[in-house]
Amino acid sequence: MDYTFISERLIQLMEQHDLSEYELSTRLGRCKSYINKIVSGKASPSMKAFWEICDHFQITPAEFFSTASLEEVALIQQIQAHLKELDPHSLRLVLLFLEALEIAPEASAKASRPQDPRCVPRSF
Repeated sequence: MDYTFISERLIQLMEQHDLSEYELSTRLGRCKSYINKIVSGKASPSMKAFWEICDHFQITPAEFFSTASLEEVALIQQIQAHLKELDPHSLRLVLLFLEALEIAPEASAKASRPQDPRCVPRSF
């Protein structure tokens, strides 16, 4: 396991929420140096502490370990919240839209290829 990822992600989360190591430690009900030990690589969080950290930042463990940026994680959370409000028909429409987005890059890649000058309409 790469423990540097844990400390780096924790630093990102604290910066995003404008929290110091001390503030996060006390909010989690831990001694004031607890988060410092994790960030410096001297300790790793227990499973219980890890869940508390995720709960505090309102992220899932999968989101914590995601390689997506924190901004992307926040956007995904917002999208998920909206999707939970939709009826099944609307969800199917969203799925069709997302599938179309997956196809679109292929179409735009074809469109960006140089065209044969004999096939390009001329302006008069």
